[in-house]
Amino acid sequence: MESGPARPGTAPSRSISRSGLKQQEKDCRSWLDSHLRDAPYEIVGVFADGVSGKLDQRDDKALIEGLVRAGKVDLAIAQKLDRYGRTARVIRDWVREMVDKGTRVVTSDGRIDSDDALEFQVAMPTWRTSPSWNTS
Repeated sequence: MESGPARPGTAPSRSISRSGLKQQEKDCRSWLDSHLRDAPYEIVGVFADGVSGKLDQRDDKALIEGLVRAGKVDLAIAQKLDRYGRTARVIRDWVREMVDKGTRVVTSDGRIDSDDALEFQVAMPTWRTSPSWNTS
C-alpha cells in the first residue's frame, strides 16, 4: 500500500431507509474521524445498494471491488459486519479478498479490523445442539 493519505470507501448497505443510511454514514465518518484523526484522508465514495445482502451481484459492491483492484481504496468501512455479506463465509471471503489486494477492512462498531495484529476473525455466533438434547 502506498504511503500518503488514506482513501476510504464505505461498504454497500442493504438498508433502504433514508434515516438508516444517514446513521450508517454518520457512524462510519465518526470512526474515520476518531481513528484517522491526524491523518489526512479522502472519501472516494459512499455506496448503498439498497438490495438484499443475499444477492451476490450488487452494483455498488462491484464498484468498491473495482476501486480496490485499481488501487484507489486503502480502507473499506461499514457500520456493521452484515453490510459486507449475509453469511460468515461470504464475509470472510470478501474481507480476505480485499485484504489480499491491500485494502484494510473495518466496521465502525468494532467487530472487525483487518489491521489487528492477530489474524482477523469474523465474529459470528455458532449454534450447536447439545448431546443431552438427543432423544434416542
